[in-house]
Amino acid sequence: VTSEQNRVVLCYHNEPAPMKTVRYNGPTLGRRFYGCPNWPNNTCGFFRWADEMKNEMVEEDYKKLKKKYDKQQEELEES
Repeated sequence: VTSEQNRVVLCYHNEPAPMKTVRYNGPTLGRRFYGCPNWPNNTCGFFRWADEMKNEMVEEDYKKLKKKYDKQQEELEES
């Protein structure tokens, strides 16, 4: 979930989810992610990889622009 104005990633509590970095050895070491700010106490379970969230935001923006473009094309054809 993202806030329209600032592109802040929100957890399921509707609170800003901070971006963190995996610090444990393994295949995801150094990978960035968003998680619930209340973790590990009273977490909502929100977890998203940062690179995947960025891709989703770009796709979301594209869909909005395409919808706006299609509407304008429709209005042009009507006039």
